[in-house]
Amino acid sequence: KASKIEKLNQEGHNLPLLAERGTNLVMEQIFIHGFFHADPHPGNIFFLPDNVICFIDFGQMGRLTLREREDFTELIQAILGGNERKVTEGVLKLTIQYGEINHDELSLDLGDYIDRYIYLPLGEISVGKMLHQLLELISRHKIFFRPNLYLMLKALSTIEGVGKKLDPQLELISLAEPFMTKIKTGRLKPARLAQEFEQTGSDYVDLFRDIPMEVQTILGQLRKGKIKIEFEHHGLASLQTSLDRISNRVAFAIVLAALIIGSSLIVLSGIPPKWHDISIIGLGGFLIAGIMGFKLLLSILHHGKM
Repeated sequence: KASKIEKLNQEGHNLPLLAERGTNLVMEQIFIHGFFHADPHPGNIFFLPDNVICFIDFGQMGRLTLREREDFTELIQAILGGNERKVTEGVLKLTIQYGEINHDELSLDLGDYIDRYIYLPLGEISVGKMLHQLLELISRHKIFFRPNLYLMLKALSTIEGVGKKLDPQLELISLAEPFMTKIKTGRLKPARLAQEFEQTGSDYVDLFRDIPMEVQTILGQLRKGKIKIEFEHHGLASLQTSLDRISNRVAFAIVLAALIIGSSLIVLSGIPPKWHDISIIGLGGFLIAGIMGFKLLLSILHHGKM
């Protein structure tokens, strides 16, 4: 097993060669084939005679599309090249965003992140640490890689750890460069360009072919009155609360004024029973009006506006 370092040394295995071969195998799976062993820990790697690599336990496998491999390659090269704009674009291409993204804050954080690695020698860059810090950074912005990309990041971090145990001088970035270069140059091959052009043209043809049918469907629904347009307003809750408060105060003031006028008429009419020749019913009305007026005044003062 790859974990038996002492035994490997005793049997005379070339550990740096094994580290390089094992790392290259995982990266070939990821970048070339897009189908890879997602858990290449030391217990899942055996070394056979003549420094042959043997993987076991294929229960956890990952798959990447060609576009995902290309986008991830561009992201890594942009990080190492210090291209802040491309790093931001690459992160957004490869991730799922929840809610609104503050692009300015994201760019600033990614710029600080890039500064940690742009001037480091390749031998001092730990890919596992670099990717882990990137995951922490984007998660603060509620951005997350898709599950298959998490498997790829896990595989790269794991195989780097295995390789470093076999050869502390292993440089994963240096070994990955030929694979990333192949991915990048592959996009410019005439066959690939022709394939993309053909696919794009086919998509446009399908779009224009479907437009008349879609228009007919919409017109049919309009004739039948089945199309409904809904408007959703945001930020009107505070306005509605203010309008409710105003209408309540106006209604309260009208009732208060009516109570004062009515009580005045009762007092002037001298309607019994009386207290010191003043109608008790009218006095009661004035008392209630006074309490209501005081309550209205307190409500106005409480909200800070007269």
